Amino acid sequence: MANKENGAARPPEGPGAAVPGQGATAAATVSASTVVKIGKGILRGNPAMTAVYMTADGSGFYEESDARNHAATLKDGTVTEVKR
Repeated sequence: MANKENGAARPPEGPGAAVPGQGATAAATVSASTVVKIGKGILRGNPAMTAVYMTADGSGFYEESDARNHAATLKDGTVTEVKR
């Protein structure tokens, strides 16, 4: 996730969270409730965001298309939209 202040990558929060592009394809799948929890944490840390798109490995994305592209590299291709 990009940090609004400086555009730097901000990793998803919580257990099982993976940083996109850093071995995310090897990351374990986390439960659906954990994915939502991680997504809610990302939204708390980024108040301007209204939704985040989460993949089964716990990675979060601003854009659904980015989440879908990443999910295509995972064994579980589920993308979950988490809203405020």
